[in-house]
Amino acid sequence: MNNTRLISLCVILLFAAADTLAEEKPSRVIAETLLLYQRDNGGWPKNFKWDDRVDDHKKEELLSQKRRNDATIDNSATHNEIRYLAKAYVRLKDERYQQAALKGITFLLEAQYDNGGWPQYYPGAAGYHRYITFNDNAMIAITTSSSISVKPFLLMALSPFQNMDYTLEWEAMQDNSFTNRGR
Repeated sequence: MNNTRLISLCVILLFAAADTLAEEKPSRVIAETLLLYQRDNGGWPKNFKWDDRVDDHKKEELLSQKRRNDATIDNSATHNEIRYLAKAYVRLKDERYQQAALKGITFLLEAQYDNGGWPQYYPGAAGYHRYITFNDNAMIAITTSSSISVKPFLLMALSPFQNMDYTLEWEAMQDNSFTNRGR
């Protein structure tokens, strides 16, 4: 995949990814838990509790599992974590949340088949796990994310440009359009 296509896909996913739990403010505790569960390949396993308290023993255990190949899009895994961390980055300004969200997007791009679908697990899925997965609305959740409000992820994507003389103020309108004003 060439860099232009990759950047375009990342921006599209970034725009689409920010508003999980739309009205809820992101919690630093949850964001930290998501960082611990993220695999080295960028994805997340399924069926863990975001709000579990992680003591030192559990943290060691999770860090030892980073190399596992159990990342999935099944049961709303990975795409929801990306959205949450993007929103956490915008609100809490922790660069680790941005990096984890981008790593998750890279995971989704690498896992995506040429025909546009995603396997249930990636990498190295065997059996039915290697097929495009429609259960649990996995494909639908990823591909329809563009209907989600884009403002938080747009702000995240533009954050490297915050210190420029010309700044953009994005105002989300009811029809999801936005305006800008130079300063």
